Amino acid sequence: MTSGEEAFLNTINTQLAKPYADKMHALWMLLTSGDGQWAQAYEQHEQTYRQLLASPEWRQAVKAGCTQTSSPLARRQWTVLRNEMLEHHEDEQLRAQWVRLWNELNVRISMYRTTIEGRSLTEKETRILFRMLDNGGKRKQLWHAYMRLGEEIAAPLIEQVRMRNRLARARGFPDYYAMKLAAQEMDGTELDLIVRLLKEELQTSYRKVKEEIDQGICRRFGIAPSAIRSWHYPDPFFQSYEPETPAEAIDLHKFSAGVARWLEDRGIWLGDLVKRMDLGDGAGKSSANFCLPIDRGSDVRISCQVSHDDRGARIVLHEFGHAFAELAYDPSLPFLLRQPAHPFLSEAAALLMERLLYVPGWRQSLNNEASYVQERDGQRDLQASLLVKLFWTMTLVQFERKLYENPDGELNRLWWELVEEYQEIARPEEWDKPYWASKPHLSTLPATYYYYLLGEVAASELQQSLDNQYGEWHNMRSLQHMRRTLFQPGISRCWKDALHACAHRPLRPQAIIGQLQLD
Repeated sequence: MTSGEEAFLNTINTQLAKPYADKMHALWMLLTSGDGQWAQAYEQHEQTYRQLLASPEWRQAVKAGCTQTSSPLARRQWTVLRNEMLEHHEDEQLRAQWVRLWNELNVRISMYRTTIEGRSLTEKETRILFRMLDNGGKRKQLWHAYMRLGEEIAAPLIEQVRMRNRLARARGFPDYYAMKLAAQEMDGTELDLIVRLLKEELQTSYRKVKEEIDQGICRRFGIAPSAIRSWHYPDPFFQSYEPETPAEAIDLHKFSAGVARWLEDRGIWLGDLVKRMDLGDGAGKSSANFCLPIDRGSDVRISCQVSHDDRGARIVLHEFGHAFAELAYDPSLPFLLRQPAHPFLSEAAALLMERLLYVPGWRQSLNNEASYVQERDGQRDLQASLLVKLFWTMTLVQFERKLYENPDGELNRLWWELVEEYQEIARPEEWDKPYWASKPHLSTLPATYYYYLLGEVAASELQQSLDNQYGEWHNMRSLQHMRRTLFQPGISRCWKDALHACAHRPLRPQAIIGQLQLD
């Protein structure tokens, strides 16, 4: 790498780092307070960041850098920069419109409340009511009120999809989803193959689990299986499974501190993460649960709005898994390379961390802080939970890909065709509405939901590999190996190399298929 190239890359990294940190801080403040001034601040900093990534000068430098540099580290930075620049339009007016529309959707979603019988319910309150409400008619009313968000935002969401597609086609891609896959070094045919194998190999097991869940629904509501609809499930989209056991109270503040100590005992230092955590229920706070890397360094923040029970504990563990990945980067790496080799690998760490709740005796290992969490048949619960999540995730992944292929198609019909094919839930009589748009990821995190799918696949692969290498995946040697090989190098190498360095195998669904096939 020449001194001129090094200086130019240093300038790029420095110029990107500040607006990135500024916009992430503004996003944190917006999502945790709902204060509109932070929406304006976020939009301003996001515009600055996008303006840099739309720079014609940088675009020319990237073309030369990707082909002419002799330094692997420099070449990787140019490659990562090229991929990030793909979705940043040179047209300043279009760029501003793009950011403004995304921001407006984000605010509308974060501020949405389910209104029923004069009550305005937060996301957490709505989900608690879904679990508790025994009257089928009132559940249907609640479900429709929850899904009303989709009717409110479907039109701007589709306009957002069209805008993204116009940009992607100008870049030579058929649609935005295809461009996003390419930017993240993901082969669409490989994703298709994994979805096909999971559906073929696990559909019988999924049906067994769903039949058991449906039997419980029939007993609870006194209905026949043919009468079951989406509102009878404890989750509006049936994206998660909970055993029919009472949720036990947990002080999540103490639980979080216990998890941090458990990780520190294994050499994983999280700094002041626990002190920064926001577990409150502020009036304007977003219902989303998230882990934000503010500066791609030591400033990582977690926000959750969950019930203080084992369900909430699982979400907290999930966000700790993201923090584990985000805090592992080698600080000497340039800003461009301080991010996961692929987001689905960070998701794998988060999903793997959730599975600690299913490890026999793990709850008692937190210095008895969580010993009041009921021990259950962890393996059976895990299998059921993962099967329900996988088939829901495949539903949304397949829908979103088709949404970008044809945003002007019959999307409401497409949605229910996929729900019936994958989740095997019958559509309601009033099906021709954009219920699908109520899923926030489609608006705020486009073309990312496949992270969860591949994250589960990778989590099982890591679990199996680390068990084989070190006896159990969650001991000190396993966690340190995962930290050192998978996350510490950031995106200085492609995700396939990173996964192979940790698990010594390519991404394949065989591990999770073997884990979830029921006798």
